[in-house]
Amino acid sequence: MVFLDPPFEQNIEQELLHWLLTNNIIHASSFIYLEHSCQTTVDLSNWTVWRSRKYGKVIFHLLKPLGSPNQI
Repeated sequence: MVFLDPPFEQNIEQELLHWLLTNNIIHASSFIYLEHSCQTTVDLSNWTVWRSRKYGKVIFHLLKPLGSPNQI
């Protein structure tokens, strides 16, 4: 599992997700926990979204790489 909770004012969530996918950091069974500001839009088209929730001004997602098996 990878936890991503970057400083919100830097807006680097998309860059971090791309880096994980392109540098073989994760594999098909990896889970990614991402937090970001509700004012930030993050493209999750390369990810399977297992859970998403909004708490106040924060959104979190539990993600897996797109096309990964659905077994936990």
